Amino acid sequence: MLQYVWKAHYMDETKLHQFEEDDKETLFKEIEQNKLKFFAIDSKDNDHFVMVNLENGEIVIDKTILSFDGLHNKEEDYRLIYFRRVTKDMISGPGTLKESGTTTRFFIGFQITIEEKNSKVMIEVNDKHQFKIHTK
Repeated sequence: MLQYVWKAHYMDETKLHQFEEDDKETLFKEIEQNKLKFFAIDSKDNDHFVMVNLENGEIVIDKTILSFDGLHNKEEDYRLIYFRRVTKDMISGPGTLKESGTTTRFFIGFQITIEEKNSKVMIEVNDKHQFKIHTK
């Protein structure tokens, strides 16, 4: 099971969960991104979450709201960024290569184009609930 699962919140107040009650997985490509209001990832223990507000570009980590100067424009659309990366740590020995651990990192954020300049903000979260902010 994934450490974090996503939830899509639509403008009409409906929600789409990555895993429904019957544990059937909804694929990310099934999200109607043009109708999104918020997109969030929640830890499986529900102690941590990251939410992207696609109406105003704010990102919430647990209960802390992050706002990014210069990236607010009501005339442009915020576009969702979400993906995950799995890293396998390896140890080499004489004639062997063994896996020593696996880390899954989740990336969630947005991109927006203002005056022909594309900007991105992403939050990286790892299995240990450590957060990093990436901007471009």
